[in-house]
Amino acid sequence: MANQRQIKNLLSGLIPLLVFISVLLLKIPYSITRFFAFYSPILFIFLLIIYYLSFRSAGEFQWLIGACITMLVFGLVLSFLWTSGYSDDKIIGGIVPSRDALRYYNGAHLILSGNLLSESTRQAAYRPLFPGFLSSILWMTGLNLKWAIAFITGLLGLSCFISAYLLNKIYNPFVVSLYMTLLFIYIQPLIGTLYTEPMGLLTGCISFILILSSVKSQKVWDFFLGIFVLLIAVSARAGAFFIFPMLALLAGWVFRGKKKFSFAHVVITGGIFLLSFLIINVLYTRLIVQPNVISFGTFAPMIYGQVTGGNGYTYAATSLKSLDEASVLQQAWRVFLDHPLSFFIGSAKAYRDFFLPNIGVFAFHPNDGHMSLVDILLWLSVTLLLFLGIFLSFKTWKKNLHILSIAGFLGIFLSIPFLPPIDGGNRFYASTMPFYLLPLVVAISEVLSKQNSDEDVTHLTNWTRPLAGVVVILSLIIPAVLINVSKPPMVSIPVCPAGETPFVTTINPGAYIDLIASGNHACGIAPELCLNDFKFNSSMTDKSDKAVFNKIIENADSSGFRFFAANDNFKRAYRYFKVPLDELNIPDNSIISGCAIMSKPDQRPFIYEIQTVIQP
Repeated sequence: MANQRQIKNLLSGLIPLLVFISVLLLKIPYSITRFFAFYSPILFIFLLIIYYLSFRSAGEFQWLIGACITMLVFGLVLSFLWTSGYSDDKIIGGIVPSRDALRYYNGAHLILSGNLLSESTRQAAYRPLFPGFLSSILWMTGLNLKWAIAFITGLLGLSCFISAYLLNKIYNPFVVSLYMTLLFIYIQPLIGTLYTEPMGLLTGCISFILILSSVKSQKVWDFFLGIFVLLIAVSARAGAFFIFPMLALLAGWVFRGKKKFSFAHVVITGGIFLLSFLIINVLYTRLIVQPNVISFGTFAPMIYGQVTGGNGYTYAATSLKSLDEASVLQQAWRVFLDHPLSFFIGSAKAYRDFFLPNIGVFAFHPNDGHMSLVDILLWLSVTLLLFLGIFLSFKTWKKNLHILSIAGFLGIFLSIPFLPPIDGGNRFYASTMPFYLLPLVVAISEVLSKQNSDEDVTHLTNWTRPLAGVVVILSLIIPAVLINVSKPPMVSIPVCPAGETPFVTTINPGAYIDLIASGNHACGIAPELCLNDFKFNSSMTDKSDKAVFNKIIENADSSGFRFFAANDNFKRAYRYFKVPLDELNIPDNSIISGCAIMSKPDQRPFIYEIQTVIQP
């Protein structure tokens, strides 16, 4: 019997993994996968139905069916990116990182070459956990960006599903299918990108599993581990920090034993939070980031925007002509003292935006940005269920899971003035989305009167603890080791003719796109993309992004060319590179040098059009 159980457990893990890998290896027409890559009311309803059927299936098949569906759906989004060559303001050609993602990617490579993150890396230095996490995965995959993205996406899908599977052991299958559908719709636009939100959500889900199961099973050490992982999540994707004092108060109630309230557990939880903060945001940061860089470097401009009436973080640059952290905070304090009402006006705007459908958390936006009547009805229904859940949780607050619902919501609610949607839409809340959706779960379950909170969920925490350990190792330990054992590559600077600039860089596997005319070569899945597909599937709307895109396809011919983003080891900065394919015949991860013609689109990195390549 023991051997049969082990075989079943092994197959329950391997089969969803094989489904995920198969989807990524197959060349599925993007006309099919497009359906899963963008929100639509039909997709929402479809996911709701198939998840409901999976959570209603027989117990021994429930995990397998649900996990396969999840890995299939998440894989189909990646498949769309890799076959269509889709481009927007976050990604180019379905692979190459753009904007903030490029800075995180550059930061990961700096860590891999033994360099501290500097002010010039901006977001990477402000939020060093994600570049560190990415550097670990790149190191594991032999610097293959394509499979590093696949690893993150697979881990994201798995963590989301485990959190839903846990809830299904407690609540009605319909509400759990809604929870899983909302999680997917929320993170769908960022799947496959090198933005911090996928890491924030996957670690937030792991934390949610540990905290919810500990509240149910009274295992306080799982609660403390959940606090540590949640701080990783909120630090990786700056989010609702006020959730931590709420969870500390929760600990005093849930783990009170025979007392009315345990102040000792409040103090211990607070101490664990402070110790975790020192490890994650002080010690780790000092190991990875140069001393003169302030973490969460966009916090001061955001506060200034709020105290001036909710003008957004960009207002500091236009108003003060400076983004110096100390100076901006000082000016923000002066404005607050002179006009304190302005902060409350900014806060009111933040609450308005948070709950309204345009940029709020429940923003059901099709790809064209125009909400239909069905989209508005979905938003209204979900929002009303959320408030109903809060009301019912307060009404029956002595239930442990209901007071967890209250604590999570209040922690997020109190954070809204400091995380205004005008600055990041709903992205700020990635790390705490499972907690935010819990009141909605409570609402429908109470209405349906179908809650089974007596079912044992210990086996789920047995799976989740090792997963939490993997996240800690990838986020904190491996990057700290890599940056200390790695050495910057030795570079030999070539001499270039007038009008050209020298470069030294490395082309890593899976980190580039080869744009090929469809009629001459086999193409259709990254990195070999069909040029016509690449041109057709561009959704770049910003003027500076369009300038980059136009430069990429400029003078495109039948021989094809390679486009990639990489660190220029000579200039010590990230660049875009474009080179004809007939100039390349080198093994992956080899250092190359040469000469290039340089152009600089407004507000975007330099583009080097390589003229000569010196092979290694």
